[in-house]
Amino acid sequence: MAATATVTTEEAAAKLSSKIIPVEAEVEEKQTVVFMFPGSNIYTKDDIRKILEQHFRFKEIILDYFMRAKISTGVDILFQLESSDNSEWLNIQMLIVFCINCATAQFLTELGVKPDYVMGYSLGEYAAACFAGTITFEDAAYLILKRNLLFLELEEGTMMTVACSSESVKQYLVPGVEISGYNADDRITLSGKREALNQVKSMLDKNRIASAFLNVTRAGHCYMVEKIKERIRDLFDSVTLKPPTVPVISTMTGKKLRDDEITDPEYWASQARNPVNFEAACKYFGSYTHIPFIETGFGNQLSSLARKNIISNQNQWAVSLIDFKSGREAFSLMQGLLSIWKKGLDIDWNILYLERPYKTSLPTYPFSKTSSITEESKKKKKHKKLASSYVICFDPFTDANIQRTRYLAGQNGIKLVCVESKSTDISPADWEDICLKYYDYQ
Repeated sequence: MAATATVTTEEAAAKLSSKIIPVEAEVEEKQTVVFMFPGSNIYTKDDIRKILEQHFRFKEIILDYFMRAKISTGVDILFQLESSDNSEWLNIQMLIVFCINCATAQFLTELGVKPDYVMGYSLGEYAAACFAGTITFEDAAYLILKRNLLFLELEEGTMMTVACSSESVKQYLVPGVEISGYNADDRITLSGKREALNQVKSMLDKNRIASAFLNVTRAGHCYMVEKIKERIRDLFDSVTLKPPTVPVISTMTGKKLRDDEITDPEYWASQARNPVNFEAACKYFGSYTHIPFIETGFGNQLSSLARKNIISNQNQWAVSLIDFKSGREAFSLMQGLLSIWKKGLDIDWNILYLERPYKTSLPTYPFSKTSSITEESKKKKKHKKLASSYVICFDPFTDANIQRTRYLAGQNGIKLVCVESKSTDISPADWEDICLKYYDYQ
């Protein structure tokens, strides 16, 4: 009989340990979220109407901010939206931009997307400070309105964006023109008098350097603001500024604002006079990895500029939330949220949808002829589809089903007629009956 070797427990454990290959667990690195607030967008009335149609909860938040702005400033944005007189529309643009910025940030926060840092371009820094808790919405709305009135007292000027570096553009500068924005390595903004900027543009055109005038009548962030700088500072005497609860990156200095800086009225006066350094603000995060820059407003101006400054190999990326240039205006907000979710940020779907979307199994083999129609869909097919001329009536300002109704109508070629409750005799019972018929036939 063969002899049996005796092995102690300690020896067996040692042998087993020598065979184990250490495997490092893959830990997903937390993303550092940055909210970017635009400050120079121009909204048409049609833009506002389309924004209000994006999502029922988003609309509620925007209308709430419009109402708060009316209470604190006396400006009725909704009245101006419906008015045929457009003379005051441009004068309240900055207030509208501020409201949309705040509403977008709140909507994202409700969905679970919360920033680790915030920053704003020019006037967008007021929205950043408001979100961070440094200033109340009401005080910020008041300051923005008064600041805008001060700018209207200035001599007329304009601004121009140029596709070249700050060093290259210096050789084309003439008296009366200053660099007012360092946006990226090859994106500069100039400010000054129209006549002087016309001379600069002529030289740039001859040297085939792209440039374009901005749709403004005053030159910001340059010597022309010097006349009202002290009066801007004085506006802050009537408001209370608090240390931020979320770090704010200054687009004037390119650094994180200290508590004593952001609460100093002198900073806000200088912020209107000095050039915007958006490039430096983006590059503040140069050593960070996994950085999403989210443009919390309308358009893609800041996200486009951020992409020129971020470091792609460190998994930094930028996205605009609402951009109507994509060609699918009705789904712009959803496309923005999809881009955020695909990059790894969690979305609270229970907030986003009136009801949670259901799942269905799909065939595992792409060419197998397996039907994936749900039982619910089979029942719906028994009904005849509604005619394309069928009309759904609803109140767009109060009905929570508006978003789903619009989506389903668009998918099925059904004509929608929006009727406000104050101008129709449709009762709640009739509305419910129409909805039931509509959803039943779909």
